[in-house]
Amino acid sequence: MRVYLEVYLLLFSVIGAFGEMRVIVAKNSDNSLIGIKVEKGFIKEISSLEEKKELTKGENQILDFSCCYIYPGFIDAHAHLISLGKSLLSPNLSKTKSWEEVIDILRDTLPSYRKGQWVVLRGWHQDKWDRKEGFVAGMPTNRLLNEVSPYNPVILIHASGHAVIVNNLALDRSGITRNPKLAKSGEIVRYKNGEPTGVLLEKAAEKVLNIYEKSITAEEKIRWIKLAQEHALSRGVTFVHDAGVSVEEAKIFIEMAQSGELKIRVYLMLHDHHEKLEKFLSKLNSRVFGDLILIIGGIKAFADGALGSRGALLLEPYSDAPDTTGFRVDSLDKLNKLAKLAKRFNLQLAIHAIGDRAVREVLDLYEKYKVGNLRWRIEHAQHIDRSDLPRFAQLGIIASMQPIHAVSDAPWVPKRLGKRTCKISYIWNSLYKSGAKLAFGTDAPVEAIDPLQNLYAAISRKTKNGKPFCEQEKIPLNVALHSYTVGSSYAAKTEKIIGEIEIGKKADFVILSSPLSPKKILKTKVLATIVNGQVLYKR
Repeated sequence: MRVYLEVYLLLFSVIGAFGEMRVIVAKNSDNSLIGIKVEKGFIKEISSLEEKKELTKGENQILDFSCCYIYPGFIDAHAHLISLGKSLLSPNLSKTKSWEEVIDILRDTLPSYRKGQWVVLRGWHQDKWDRKEGFVAGMPTNRLLNEVSPYNPVILIHASGHAVIVNNLALDRSGITRNPKLAKSGEIVRYKNGEPTGVLLEKAAEKVLNIYEKSITAEEKIRWIKLAQEHALSRGVTFVHDAGVSVEEAKIFIEMAQSGELKIRVYLMLHDHHEKLEKFLSKLNSRVFGDLILIIGGIKAFADGALGSRGALLLEPYSDAPDTTGFRVDSLDKLNKLAKLAKRFNLQLAIHAIGDRAVREVLDLYEKYKVGNLRWRIEHAQHIDRSDLPRFAQLGIIASMQPIHAVSDAPWVPKRLGKRTCKISYIWNSLYKSGAKLAFGTDAPVEAIDPLQNLYAAISRKTKNGKPFCEQEKIPLNVALHSYTVGSSYAAKTEKIIGEIEIGKKADFVILSSPLSPKKILKTKVLATIVNGQVLYKR
């Protein structure tokens, strides 16, 4: 590490003086030393230093990473920057081992909030707990929440983001239990006597979160975006597809791109009321801001919920809940309207579909609209009936997937799906062999925005205890890396200019401590991240 530090101390002491033209010297994955000439954010020349040593001479400024290895910057095809930034400031519930531990964390957190202020934490997952005394429908109840927080409305968001548990004060403020449509939907979990347990699923959860959203200022969201982009850059991510922002949030991103505060590349998928989307898009003069820093490219919708909260829409009943097959979130009528809107404005439609029935219904919708080269997407596509597998390639549909979900969810997925698990779940290799286009991401903050962990999950399918999960669907490293760079760029329609180390493309790179290999990937460190030829992160 000492050699690295000496190089960086020298490098970054003069970085501010660099002009437009510079040469980045680093090792290729085959250990050969290369020089990459960068001008105005673009790659102008790539040469072996044994053949063209003059690249490092003259008046060019040199970024000397000759000790390290250069790769295209990682592109996360599905994340949530505002939520990620907020999560970095809050206790993470993902490692809790019991409901009581969640309550203890909340109790310790409450003194930092003023009376009456919303308290929102994230990451709990009931299937990661051993003790489940007093649970209803497999979920905890809010009895302890009410005792611990009588004066602050509390929302504890499930790891999937598709369920919450709230205290009675939050229920009262939201008026959810008085909503006749939600009362009949099954999305409010209740005791046998009809009283709500505090657990809300899908639209019921979304409603209470929307009420909380109204208390958040634009300044807070700007702060969270800045935190998220710095965090992403520290992981080697140069480009993020933000999978679902409101019109008002899109305006914040536009202002940040125009002012230069947005450093990382961002592709936005808009998620809002149909009328607001139509009005916003009609008045939008451009969909690209900054030096390709911000692209408004898609519309986000939801065909179903998440498997963890039993909201994913399945063709067969849940093995551990035979009375349900999940929930349809956006109606088929709404999906049709959004499809028409996307086609009218030449935007990609990106529909969240996790269960095999949801995936089939989205494929049916896309086939109806003959999307062809529009590159419409299915976000997650976690569970796919084998008969629907060839349709991705046939229809030109992008499978935007998160490999880390498979190994994270592996301990409890068989409980939900039973014997069908390995036939339909996270079938990346089968999709790849069928000719489908794959784009990889993390769904941060649902999972850590960590490309190296994600790549390892894709090539090994090993859980934290080293046990492989449906091992036949792992994929080679070169395929996984392609899906995390070129594939994700293709999913944003930017592959001609972003995603590879090629002349004429954007100078977006990650500098790693060692070449990527199955055996070393988890020990590899991100040493620097470069966007538009500018070093934005150094270890």
